[in-house]
Amino acid sequence: MSRWCTCECGTKHLSGLELEGASSLTAGTVELRMVLTAWACLSSAFRLFQVSLLQTQLARERKCKQDYIECCAKTSQELSDLHRELSCSLAAVVREPEAAVLEAETRKLAQPL
Repeated sequence: MSRWCTCECGTKHLSGLELEGASSLTAGTVELRMVLTAWACLSSAFRLFQVSLLQTQLARERKCKQDYIECCAKTSQELSDLHRELSCSLAAVVREPEAAVLEAETRKLAQPL
């Protein structure tokens, strides 16, 4: 009598070539079934491997996207701060259009650089 067992992928198949009482199955048929079962298991394992690779790639792309968004937000904030500083300096020079004020505002703006 043939023994059936379940593979890791969940497929049932014949274990070994035990042909006692299984006159309808020839050794070739059993071997073919074993090969087909092995193929199914390998195909299933390969699909799981592909899914795993795609999940890893997706996680990497999401991290890259998040880093890019954070970098853009930081740059945007820096530009906004610079715009505010420039506007304040320009307003100070417009209020008092003197060389001393212009020099002082220029020094203030040059410090962070």
